[in-house]
Amino acid sequence: MFTEKEIQHSKGWILSIYSIKKTFDRWAENNLKDLWNDKYHPFYLHILLLIENEAKSNNDLAKACGVSKQAMSKIVLHLVELDMIQSIPSVNDRRSSELVLTAQGKLTLAETMLRFNKLISAYQAMNGDSTINASESTLNLAQLFISKNQI
Repeated sequence: MFTEKEIQHSKGWILSIYSIKKTFDRWAENNLKDLWNDKYHPFYLHILLLIENEAKSNNDLAKACGVSKQAMSKIVLHLVELDMIQSIPSVNDRRSSELVLTAQGKLTLAETMLRFNKLISAYQAMNGDSTINASESTLNLAQLFISKNQI
């Protein structure tokens, strides 16, 4: 059984994580929508980051994002319509295809990173290097722990 203090601590973590995600989503919506012809969705950026350096199949993306292949196919279609990604024949198997960034996708991702880096730099200037390093480390460790300990 957990103590009331432990339960409140857990609630604090949940609220903080949810708040960070919602705050980032709002920031992205306000600061990135011009890059996406006002069709930005937080999930789209995730996909671009996943295929930035390595082509991925629709199945690979579905697994990485924890969604069905059908749901990923819809997302991929939207990204193709936005000219962010394209499908190319697989190098290993010509019967299948892989998804890669288009020139527009690369440009959008580069501009996104520039804008996000400005945000992080402002946070760093306000709070210092040690705070931002500790924050990033804590988030990475939490993600790693949760992904390895799916209960």
